[in-house]
Order: sequence, then structure tokens, then C-alpha cells
Amino acid sequence: MFFDLQSVRSRGRSQPTGHAVVLTLLILLLTAAVAFGVLSIGRHARVKEMTHFSAQAGAESGASWIARSLNTVSMNNNAMAELIVKAGVVEALPTAMDMYQKDLKATQALLKQIDIKDLPRDWQPIDDNNPIAKGFERLKQFTNHELKIALNTQKYYARQLSENDLAAITHVKPHGDSTQPGAIWQAIYALDEINQTQLENLEVQTQLSVLRGSVLDTTARQTEASALLIPTTTPTVNWQRGSFDDFEPIISQDHEYAVAMGYYDYASNPNITNLRELTFEQPQKIKTYKNRAGQCLVSRIRASQPKPDKHRSRTHSEQMSESVKFAMPAIKDMAILDTVGPLLHRLNNKRLINHLHAINANFLADLWPNEQSPAKPVYDSQWVTDMDTIYQIMDKQPQSIREIAFITVEAKSAVPPTDPKYGNAKNWAMVHETAETPLNVEYFKYDKRLDPRTWKKIGMEQLHPRMWREVWTQQIYADRAINVKPLPAQPKNKYPRQPIYRVDDYLLIGINVGKEIKLQSPYNFPSEDAKPAPILYVQSEENKPATDEIRRSVVAQNHIRSLPWSNPTSPTETASPLLSPYDVSVNNSGNFSFWFQGWMGRAVSNDTPNLANAKPTSVLEPLISSKLYDSVLTELKARETQEAADHVEDQPQEESEVQ
Repeated sequence: MFFDLQSVRSRGRSQPTGHAVVLTLLILLLTAAVAFGVLSIGRHARVKEMTHFSAQAGAESGASWIARSLNTVSMNNNAMAELIVKAGVVEALPTAMDMYQKDLKATQALLKQIDIKDLPRDWQPIDDNNPIAKGFERLKQFTNHELKIALNTQKYYARQLSENDLAAITHVKPHGDSTQPGAIWQAIYALDEINQTQLENLEVQTQLSVLRGSVLDTTARQTEASALLIPTTTPTVNWQRGSFDDFEPIISQDHEYAVAMGYYDYASNPNITNLRELTFEQPQKIKTYKNRAGQCLVSRIRASQPKPDKHRSRTHSEQMSESVKFAMPAIKDMAILDTVGPLLHRLNNKRLINHLHAINANFLADLWPNEQSPAKPVYDSQWVTDMDTIYQIMDKQPQSIREIAFITVEAKSAVPPTDPKYGNAKNWAMVHETAETPLNVEYFKYDKRLDPRTWKKIGMEQLHPRMWREVWTQQIYADRAINVKPLPAQPKNKYPRQPIYRVDDYLLIGINVGKEIKLQSPYNFPSEDAKPAPILYVQSEENKPATDEIRRSVVAQNHIRSLPWSNPTSPTETASPLLSPYDVSVNNSGNFSFWFQGWMGRAVSNDTPNLANAKPTSVLEPLISSKLYDSVLTELKARETQEAADHVEDQPQEESEVQ
């Protein structure tokens, strides 16, 4: 029998059915589905992350805009207060400069009249290093230099500012044919309008800033998200336009400070020490200061002055209203210094500043009358330097004397003036180590105890028809300037004191018998309605914030298809489930004041924004679609409800675990 091998092989093999192809296709399909799902989830996570970044960028932009706007309002409030003072300062400048010129002429005439050779031995230029003799010559040069500058400045004002021109700058009421207030007041009114406009449009401007910040971020990240600020029933900032009288505590507080502490502020400045003024309203009330002063009233006035404190606060918060009690600006003093700043570079003393303070204080006291501190009259500078005439006026018309002026020298020595070694550089020195200005011109409100003829009763010695000297002892521990070394410690006194000699010389310049000056105030408002006003933060019990910050919510929504099966959205249609909330936080150190420029804004992460005060977006309709806003709000409220439900469900489980 023969077999067909090929046929046997064919009959022993099964026919192909296609199972492997199906299995392979299934595997490929599953792999593709997994890969597509992974890519889609990754895309979803990235879109969600981009939405978060967009919300953060919008919140930061909005917070910065709110803080910047509030700081601008604070800056404008301070600028208006400063310009109000400057109007009075500019009005007072010509008068003050004329008074200052007369002061310098009186000092110059006396210095030309006196021969230094007729003065005491320690004033003589025997030694080239004698500081008093050098100081006498420097005072002459300084007075001549100051007088020259004052005369030139006065001529400049005469050319540039006539009476009519000055009123067109400083007066509120339109002057002459003009229908506009003075130039300074035009600037004040402009700042007032800017403040109101800034806050009236704060909501819309903040929304624009939020949108802009979001757009810039999404453009950089190549995504399509936008952010919106949730409008609330309560305003972003509780504010109101105050009244003109709200400027008064800001301005007058600083003036009080300048009167009390201004002398030391200027005396500590090396550029303003040649001529200085010490005034005291009631010298008769000065008590004897043990170990700090002699018997002369001038010495006691010096000792009565408080020591300078560089860190002294100008707030006086116990006297301030609630709205302006934090970080008060130095309005008045700063305004005066800024106004005469160019002059101070060339006029190196405080006498001119004192005249400006006196005139401007009169203006402000007339603007805001106060029974406790009424307006004080301003007297012209009219000096009498002849000794016989001075004594006649002191005897017959003492009430006509406004001031009395001396050239003073304060020295200290280890030996008394009667000792031959007195004046030696080893045991003698000036009290104030200012080599450039050892001699000072001091002005005092006149008191009968400042009559030099009465000084003999308190032991003062007359060295010259115009000069008197007081020698008094002071107890000290040690003094290197005059080579007084410490004494050995004792059982009951570790730091024993020892006496040194204080030598104070007073060279009489003259007396001021000036008449009262009739001033024309620049604050001539035509009506109450014409007065500018600052913006105030309203913080009553009803709208008092629970925290020390202004808090608003920002929500970003993405408009791209994050998953293949999700519907694409647009800003004008429905909201995507990809929403990311963020909070805007703005604070001013808990102050809530428009006088302190410390407003700071930042973005704060918050997954559950407060929607209790949310309102329809009618105000922001041109910027935000109401349909979009409603859908975003619906989504956020649904999240809030779901989170509350989840929290309730978790509570029983937590309680059981505790049990």
C-alpha cells in the first residue's frame, strides 16, 4: 500500500481561525485607551494647575491695585494738609524775611560798635587758638553773609511777587479779575477730586486689574483662563468724604510739637546753630534746677528745656480722634521746611523759621479758633541798641518790650576765673563743643528779671557796659575736656562728685519794641461748600471688620476642553467645572486709616470663599457676563454645600473613633 505523505500532513493540521488577530487588536485597543486616559488626566491636571495660577495672578493683581489706590488716597490726604500749611507759609515769607533782616541789622550794628579789646581777658585774641576770639570774628562774618543773602532774597521777592501776584498763589478767594482760586488751592481741589474718583471707581478698576493679571498669566502659560472678582453687597472699602475741619488735628498737632520740641530739632542740626531762639511763655514759673543752672533767669530757662529725643513720636494719640490716631505725619513742620528748603541751604539759622511759625500759627488759629490757645499777635522786629534808651524803656514802658537779645558764651573750667591759670587749654573748654559757632545769639521773651541791672543782686559781675558774667559751680564725676579725673570710690559712694566752675557771659544786643503786624490770611473761603476735605475710613460698630484686613474673593475659570468628553466653554456661556478660588487680602497694620501710607495687598489661598455677601453683577456687566457669573456662583455654592455635607458625615465616624 502506498501512502501520500503530503496529504497525510495536510489532514493532520487544523485550519486557521483568526483568534490571534482578535487578541492582538484587543491588546492594542486597551493600550491605546490606557495611554489616552493617562494623557487626558495629565491634561486635566495641567489645566487645573493653570487655572489655579490664573486665580493667584488675578488675586495678586487685584490686591496690589487696591493697596496702591488706598495708599494714593492717603498720600493725597497728606499732600492736601501740607499744601494748606504751605499756602500760609508762602504768604508769610515776605513778612518773615523783612523781620529777619531787621534782626541781622541789629546784631551787625552792635558787632561793629564793640571793640573786642575792651572785653575781658579770656575774650582777647592773645592766643591764636582762643575759641571765643575766633568765634567773635566768625559771628561778624556770618552776620554779614546772612544779611547779604537776606537782602538779595528780599529784592527777589519784590521783583517776582507783588501783593497781587502773591494773593493769586496763596488765597482761596479769586483775586482781581480771575475766577479761579490761588494756584496752591487749585492743586488742593484737584487732589480732592482725584481721591473721590479713585474710590468711586475702585470696584471696576479692581475688576479690570484682576482680569488683566489673569490674562497676562494665561498668555504666558498658553492657556485660556480668566479671573473675576466676586461683587459683594458691602463696598470694598468703607469710606466717606469728611469735612475741612478733619485737617485740623493733623496740622495743629504737628504745630504743637514744633513749638515744644522744634528748638532741639534745629539746634541739633550743625547747619542751624549760629543764631538760635529760646522762648518761654511764663518765665516766672521756672523753678531752680539744682546742679543744672545758676541764678540767672537765662540759665534757668536753658535748664528747663527737656532733653532732645530723636525717637519722640509726633502722634499724641491720646488727643486724636479714632480715624487719625496712628502714625501721624509731620505736616506743619515738614511743609515749612520744604517751602523754605532752598533758602535753608544759604540761610543757616532758625530765626527765620521762628518768624514763619509765628505768622503761620496766627493764620491757623484764625482758621480754627481755640479758646485754650487763641491766636497770638505777631510783632515786627524793631530793635533798640542804645543802652540809655534801653534802660529808659525798661523803666517807663516795659510793656512795650517784646524780646531781649544777648550774645552768649558758656564755658567750663577746673579753676575759678580769678585763678591765673584760668583760660588755659588744659583746664578750660566751651560747654558746647562747636568750634564753628562758639558764640550764639539768643532771643528771650522779656521779663523784668532779664533786666541786667538786677543781676548784681544774684552775684553776677559786670565786665563791660554791655557784658555780665555769672560764675556758678556744678558737681560732676569727671570731665576729660578740662582734665578732671574721677575721684577714688568710697565705701558709701562709688561715684563721688567734685565741683567745676561754669562761666556764662551775656553780651546785651538790645530790646525789640516792634508794633503788632496786621496780617492778611490766605484762608479766605467764600463759603463752607468751597472747602476741600480729606477722605476718611468709616469704621462704625455696624461695619467694623472682624479681622484686621479687607478680604475679597477672586475666582478663575478655564474655558478649554480639559477632558475629551467634556464640553468646551467660553466666557459668555457656561462655566467649566475647573474653577479655582483665591482671596485678596489688604491691610494697613490694623489701622484702617487714610493718613498712613502703609496699605499692603497679597493673595491668600482659600478653597472655600465667603459667598454670603455676593450680589448680582449689574455694576460689572460690561466686564463680566452675568450668565458666566451666575454659573460660577452656582458651582461655588454647590461645592460649599457638598463640603458641608461631607463634614456632617465625617462627624459620627470621628465620634465613634474617640469612644
